[in-house]
Amino acid sequence: MLWPNKIDAHSHLSFLQSEQVDKLIDNSETLFIQGGYDLEDFKAQLKIKNKYPDRIQISGGLHPWTFKEKSVEQIEQEWIDLKSLIAQNMCFVGETGFDKSVPVPKDVQYKYFCEHLELAKKLDRPLVCHIYGHHDLALKALKDLSGPWRGIIHGFSGSPELAKDYIIMGFLISVGPGVLKPNYKNLVKSLQTIEVEKLVVESDQPTEPGSPYLSGMLDQVSAKIAEIKGVSPEEVLQNSNKNLEGLLL
Repeated sequence: MLWPNKIDAHSHLSFLQSEQVDKLIDNSETLFIQGGYDLEDFKAQLKIKNKYPDRIQISGGLHPWTFKEKSVEQIEQEWIDLKSLIAQNMCFVGETGFDKSVPVPKDVQYKYFCEHLELAKKLDRPLVCHIYGHHDLALKALKDLSGPWRGIIHGFSGSPELAKDYIIMGFLISVGPGVLKPNYKNLVKSLQTIEVEKLVVESDQPTEPGSPYLSGMLDQVSAKIAEIKGVSPEEVLQNSNKNLEGLLL
């Protein structure tokens, strides 16, 4: 495969209209790795993948936010359908994980996180993990199910100790627009300790349906990481690409 100039470790092109996707693909040399949200989102990703097979890597999963929007029965059925589609398409597994802002019992989030882990292990596929809070539960599941794991911890903003724990588990630390915020002090400390061989760069764009894909976000994030680590933006992007290529093979 001929790799593009940039790989976006985490994006949501399914949030765009088809003509917006066409324009984005036509005006960039980027490969876009997706985060999955639910069954409907996965089907939307498939349509883009069918049109641009070399420019998008799809991902299937139940995002923690979906648990506040749907009934238990809906979630169970969607997961059955998603597991089948993920197996057929051999894609990334996720987004999966925890979100402390979601008014859903932790045991429900834990149950489905474990099911995503078991599927990724069975299919030998990379994971896309969304973990906002409840890191203790995430690490417990990863240890109890005992990998080996590979994939990304998307939108990481935690401590150096947390970063080390996930890296030991086999994950890459994915950094996005959060690094541009002045209050993300833990992330700055973490980036000072994480080797570039364990870092990847994401846009996390668009942020929601109806919002645009900000094409300069990868460059902004890379430049900020480079400033923190005392390296060049090119080195950050090149290492990110190399790390992600290992997941895409």
